[in-house]
Amino acid sequence: LLADAHGGVLYIDVINLLADHLVDALLDVAVSGVNRVEREGLSEEHPARFVLVASMNPEEGELRPQLLDRFGLTTEVRAPSDVALRAEAVRRQLGRESCSSGDGGPGSIPASESDAALRTRVGAARALTPVVPGDVIELACAVSLGSGAEGLRADLSLVRAAGARARLDGRCTVTATDVE
Repeated sequence: LLADAHGGVLYIDVINLLADHLVDALLDVAVSGVNRVEREGLSEEHPARFVLVASMNPEEGELRPQLLDRFGLTTEVRAPSDVALRAEAVRRQLGRESCSSGDGGPGSIPASESDAALRTRVGAARALTPVVPGDVIELACAVSLGSGAEGLRADLSLVRAAGARARLDGRCTVTATDVE
């Protein structure tokens, strides 16, 4: 990865959860601009100069100060507390995803339904691409915000689950009842 990142960008997600030995190796390479790998008598060396970009959730642990020092810029990102802004973020994310990915669970399946019937029903549901109206997205965002959700994960999950429910029922439009 360090060789591939040479001359470009190295992105590390949840960098604060990176194992200590990897942080040490990353720091050595960031300072020297050279990656040295030595294993079982073999030695490899290659240039590794890159821009380090990373993300983290501070609630999951702190970043080591010597690693924090490697970043020229930092920013704090918070989910908006305005329902309309949250709904727009959810709309944009949903626009990047495929509704046919089977994101939802089976909802309430009658206990008497056979496995074959259930497979048929789920297969038919996956073929649908339901429309999620703006007011339904805003309802999901309001519910998430009202429950104290800080990020957008709850909003997205609620909209996805409502979409799965509509698909399982064979409907092409998600309703407020699906969210509820």
